Amino acid sequence: HVSENGEDSLTRATFRFLFHTQETLHQKPFEMASACLPSKVLHLRHLPEECTEMDIRAMSAPFGYVRQVLFLSQKQQAFVEFSSIEEASMMLATCQTNVIRLGARTLAAQFSNKQEITIPTRPLTDPSTVPECPPSKVLHLRNLPEECTELDIHTVSCPFGLIRQVLFLSRKQQAFVEFSTVEEATSMLVSSKAQPIRIGTRALIAQYSNKQVVTAPA
Repeated sequence: HVSENGEDSLTRATFRFLFHTQETLHQKPFEMASACLPSKVLHLRHLPEECTEMDIRAMSAPFGYVRQVLFLSQKQQAFVEFSSIEEASMMLATCQTNVIRLGARTLAAQFSNKQEITIPTRPLTDPSTVPECPPSKVLHLRNLPEECTELDIHTVSCPFGLIRQVLFLSRKQQAFVEFSTVEEATSMLVSSKAQPIRIGTRALIAQYSNKQVVTAPA
């Protein structure tokens, strides 16, 4: 037999348990997103199959300067490194308070457990990964389509950094793109190897130039 006071106590205890359970369930997504300490790098999940690195850069750019993107297309995930924790936090907060979509999918974001992106490298025994020239701010682009314009080259290159100059050799279907830093040029080079960057139906072939600046022919 349970007394009236005992029934009241049981009712209050049950209410507190249910309230605590509901509160925990509501907090769970935020706790999952905040499992790691604040970082300049965000881990993005639930990307659509048709997503490209340029989509990720375009979506992230309004929140700050994107230093690097590591796109894991087979896992439908990506890591985006901003120049500051504040910029990364701004995008994360937006993901938590508003829906950010790519295609039909809602983006899931959280802080990464790393403070910077390290691009994985393949063994140097793979000839396709051996650079013909040392790292440079200038990329040499080949296999451009006949209908390519200098604007097309700017369009595919600008998501990776600040473009200082472009030397377009239309007759040779080639171009030289000078970025402001070696890191920006490397970002585009790595991206072109991980996933084709296309102009029209052609995939660009990119490599470091043997020069550090673009000099227009006299």
